[in-house]
Amino acid sequence: IYVEEQVEILDHFISLLEDGGMEKDNAEFKALVSRVYEENKTDLLSIKKSVRANLKKAFKKEFLKNLVSQFTLKYFSFFLLGAALYFWFLVSIKDHISILTVSLPFFVLIPLSVIDCRRNFTLVNAKFLTNRIAFGFIIWWTAIQLFPCNVLIQLGINGSIGRFTSFILISLTFMVEAFLFRAFIQTILVGARNCKMMEENYRLTNA
Repeated sequence: IYVEEQVEILDHFISLLEDGGMEKDNAEFKALVSRVYEENKTDLLSIKKSVRANLKKAFKKEFLKNLVSQFTLKYFSFFLLGAALYFWFLVSIKDHISILTVSLPFFVLIPLSVIDCRRNFTLVNAKFLTNRIAFGFIIWWTAIQLFPCNVLIQLGINGSIGRFTSFILISLTFMVEAFLFRAFIQTILVGARNCKMMEENYRLTNA
């Protein structure tokens, strides 16, 4: 049902037809299509699995590339400055600590962290596997966003760790998550661009 699968399967099937000797006569061509499909049905279906595996691998590779690209002095300086400001904020509200109050600056930080990542692209009108993989990343990022800081807040409140220690860890964690979000958005934009480029091939498969 996904465009990437359709394009790859069609491309492989056309190659099989060419190897099988495409006749000009329409009736013979239809017979050739049926025969080649029946002979190669299993191989054609296996392409779907390889397409999914290759796309997931490429998506993870792109994400890691975007993440590693942030290991520079400029971003490290932003990281330390952001963590210091976040720590100062937590100290100033130390008597009103909750998951909501702690997270408020983070909701401002998130859009600011990707302000230079804005791109103009039009939405695609087909079903792409790339978009589904991206949605999986959203779920994964949301989970790591909420869980660790909530644990750190509770550990600081019940005295399992020092309060200022919890503030430092929370500040660092939120900054890490902001940089992860930045790398994620950059990867999503690359995926969106690739989907748009492949949309023309999707029109060909429909034709």
